[in-house]
Amino acid sequence: MKKIIALTILVAALIATILTLSPQVIFAETEMEFFSSLRMARPGDMLSLEDVRKSNYGMNDLANGYYAEIMVSDGHETAVTQVGFLLHGEGWQLGQFGAVLTLENGATIIGEQTHFKDGILIEFPLTEKITGRYEAYLSIGKVPSGDYMLVNLVNGHGAGGTTKTSSYDRTGNYGNELLPPPPGREDPNPIINAPEDSVFSQIAIVNGEVILNRWPDFWNPFSDKTEAIKTESTRKYPLIADPVFSSLAIDHTTENVGPKKTLIDGDGNIHCLYGLTDNIVIKVFDRNLSEIKALTIPKLMPIFGAATMDDKGFYYIAFGKNLYDEELKNEQNVAVAKYDNNGKFQGSTYFVAGEGYFNGTKMPFDRNSAMIISGNVLAVHFSRTMFKSGDGLNHQSSTVLYVDIDQMTPVSLPIPYTSHSFAQAAVTTSDGGFLFADRGDGYPRGFKITTVSWMGEHGITPFHFRELNPYQQTNSSLAGIAETASGYLLAGTSERVLSNVTISSTVGGPQDLFIQLIDKEFFIKEQRQDTIVSKGETRRTEGIQNTTGLNYEGGSSSFLAADTVDYGVVWLTAYPAKQHAYNPVLVVQDDGFILLWERHEQQEYSHYAYQDTWYMVLSSDCLVIKPATKIAGNPRTESVNSISYSGGKVYWLGTQYLHGAMEISLQSLTILDKPSSWAIGQVEVAVDIGLVPSALQSGYQHAITRAEFCNLAVQLYEKHFGKEITGRVSFADTNDVNVQKMAAIGVVSGISETVFDPHSKLTREQAASILVRLAKACDLPLAKATVDFNDHTSIGTWAVESVGQVQAAGLMGGTGNGNFSPKDPYTREQSIITLMRLYELIRK
Repeated sequence: MKKIIALTILVAALIATILTLSPQVIFAETEMEFFSSLRMARPGDMLSLEDVRKSNYGMNDLANGYYAEIMVSDGHETAVTQVGFLLHGEGWQLGQFGAVLTLENGATIIGEQTHFKDGILIEFPLTEKITGRYEAYLSIGKVPSGDYMLVNLVNGHGAGGTTKTSSYDRTGNYGNELLPPPPGREDPNPIINAPEDSVFSQIAIVNGEVILNRWPDFWNPFSDKTEAIKTESTRKYPLIADPVFSSLAIDHTTENVGPKKTLIDGDGNIHCLYGLTDNIVIKVFDRNLSEIKALTIPKLMPIFGAATMDDKGFYYIAFGKNLYDEELKNEQNVAVAKYDNNGKFQGSTYFVAGEGYFNGTKMPFDRNSAMIISGNVLAVHFSRTMFKSGDGLNHQSSTVLYVDIDQMTPVSLPIPYTSHSFAQAAVTTSDGGFLFADRGDGYPRGFKITTVSWMGEHGITPFHFRELNPYQQTNSSLAGIAETASGYLLAGTSERVLSNVTISSTVGGPQDLFIQLIDKEFFIKEQRQDTIVSKGETRRTEGIQNTTGLNYEGGSSSFLAADTVDYGVVWLTAYPAKQHAYNPVLVVQDDGFILLWERHEQQEYSHYAYQDTWYMVLSSDCLVIKPATKIAGNPRTESVNSISYSGGKVYWLGTQYLHGAMEISLQSLTILDKPSSWAIGQVEVAVDIGLVPSALQSGYQHAITRAEFCNLAVQLYEKHFGKEITGRVSFADTNDVNVQKMAAIGVVSGISETVFDPHSKLTREQAASILVRLAKACDLPLAKATVDFNDHTSIGTWAVESVGQVQAAGLMGGTGNGNFSPKDPYTREQSIITLMRLYELIRK
């Protein structure tokens, strides 16, 4: 019998409340000692609490099957040959981030899933024994509501022979009495033959309680139900536990700074637009935040209203001007102009102030705006002050202008209207239409959403605001609107109470973050409750309106009907009195949503003091897969006009007064570690077929090093030929076997006879040269071709021929504007896609 090697396994269960869209959402995070000791495979092998880390365990109604994160960590030096999870039972749903094994050197390995009739097996593909510390993370979207189990297996620790099951309660006390078997299951206390060099640990979830160390027959998963009805490998990406905030100063001006927009193009470049006194400034940065170009566009009118860009790289900018004279209704005071990617004017269309819905537009863009494109139609959704109506007052509302971007002419489509709309949001829908959201304080008094297409418009107000004095106060903020497979997602902040009692806004309750999911066919539902998909709180008006002391003409004019009901409101925060969620922003990411917001504290005289900034992540089906998390560095979302997402990061422009002037900064927050949206599909394929080593399955936007590129090249070469490179060429500054292999077959060389410089960043022209030599080594010499890039004279003479070859072969393209940018660093995701293209080429 081999000597048993003690293994410390920490099983940390962080059960966070999420939306199965349930009526109860609790975010209490209770710290407790999950166990005082963990007995290993044989009696007597007891480990103290000092050998394991403390765990966070948030109950949050585990019995009803909410979200779970399981962490297994080994704090000792170990030799691991197999790590895996077994989800035994029916009804499991994995979370967005699947399973990730992180090694001591920082490398990550993604878990591969095999689905069986009665559960899911998740294994980490280990090609060799791991020595050192490791941490395995499992993200579960839904725990079965029944009473079966979650299993963890770790193999390679010297325990062998016959093992009898043991059970522990939640305080870690050893229990001789085992749990009764679930109905219809086998004896839960079998004698099993543990394979040599193996150790198991397990969590059992029984009626909301968590029990440790029930030993399954892992090697015969699902006992007599081993028939696989579905087998697939689904790759997910790890979540960055501590989001990284950075800020890059891009301008410092004494001029007034108008709206600020960030836009992301198809290559992942960030376009920053902001208005100064006479011009619109556009600065473009790549994913490494290196400036690509700067443009200046003269304003057609004094107000910079909104901006967007299409998939061809054209900019569209809306301008406006205020008309202070009621007699100027025939003047043009809104313009929409089109510019190419170099800022050259392409055309424009103008709108007359007095035309349009409800008394025209006297002062455009007086609060907020949104601009989107669907097909060849652009929509500008904005707030405005109108010309005087019959009561002699200049009322305020939202409106929409439509433009054909090919002809730059107005388009006639329905114009949604919300009175006193002081916040707007807009997105395009999958059916080619538009979806608008407004925050209105009167008619209606709530968040209104409207769909518009060539077939007409349909509106609904799914969420209402309580009565306040003055009535313009709503104690709410619009975060945004989005489309999901199940419906339209509305996100915002508000007081929870829906009271008809008019009170001063200075004594309002806490404002919390919420979401609602509205049925896409809300306009044909017979019952109002059927228009809401989400299963959340029902809000009803309560109390009787106070009719004295109000500032309405005649003393009373409630905008909130006494029988108002809101359905399916899912609250995501639960702040105490005088705490508020402020300035929320809903950001759509590749397969879900990100919510960012500030927490403010109400102080004397209704002053709100900033406290900190938070975020959470929702899956595409609106599950909270990352609960509310505070962001270090306190980046402000205040005064943000737009936040854009690309490759796991959100970008926006921030401002601050510094040394007597306004500093404008490009701010970024890294939340998810995953490829950019344009690269995800190809990277996933490359990872799945084994071209990407685990060490390069993260940090996709990072510049790749010379040694890392060799790692990718070795994967391709050895996969293509089906054998290992046996030759080696050594260098004094690295022992990297991948560098030695690539040098041995003549694909790479050092910067001298003895020095390779493995950690320096690979440039684009260097990558081109390596690709040409790698293709030749794979028996596919690339044809010679002339370089066709505008900046060809900046390519090193030694690389010109190679750049022409990879361009002609379709392995590498340009960086925009007809340039190759030969001296720019090459990123990991660009390298992966390039190697994937070469692999496909040599297989033909």
